Amino acid sequence: MAWIPVLAASLVPWVGDGVVAALSAGEKARLEAGEVLVQVERADAPVKRFQVVGDIESPVAEVWAAYTDFDHYEQIFDITKCRVERRDGPTLQVYSYLALVWPIGPRWVINETRLEQDVWRFTYNRVQGTFRKYEGELQLTELGPRRTRVRFAARIDPDFPAVPIFLLDWVQYRQFPTAITHVREWLRRKGDAAGAGNRPKG
Repeated sequence: MAWIPVLAASLVPWVGDGVVAALSAGEKARLEAGEVLVQVERADAPVKRFQVVGDIESPVAEVWAAYTDFDHYEQIFDITKCRVERRDGPTLQVYSYLALVWPIGPRWVINETRLEQDVWRFTYNRVQGTFRKYEGELQLTELGPRRTRVRFAARIDPDFPAVPIFLLDWVQYRQFPTAITHVREWLRRKGDAAGAGNRPKG
């Protein structure tokens, strides 16, 4: 599975759910400069909850459209398979197949995803699959006409006891920023394509 390189990420411990409020002035400045902050909860639980916070230079509606475009997750997030299996109003069941690298190997999951577009938020929880736990949420905040702050949180347990917890934490720390950098790149490519289509010929 390919991953966009993480060029700038800072590890920040946190307690509770007040992610944006917990950021210092310096951390907010780094967000404004384009960095992605990785946060990990201080907890005794073996599988910790990770969060990433970052800004995307696009309108909030466009960012929301990308994060809820599950039929294109294979292209956006470079995952092996993803499809919506059932829709019931704002509640979806989404199937994902992840070709994780050795030693974990391939995993699949069906999540129940609840969309709350009026507040730019969705949550998801594992219904079935080879992951023991796969849950989290997305929250978007409109900072301006073309700037959106993204908070993505998840707790993921691939159910592979042979992998030490510290190694699982390290892998998640390295990979979680792609939840934001992939969407940045997707929207940039769409913008470039739209711009190329609008340029006069000749």
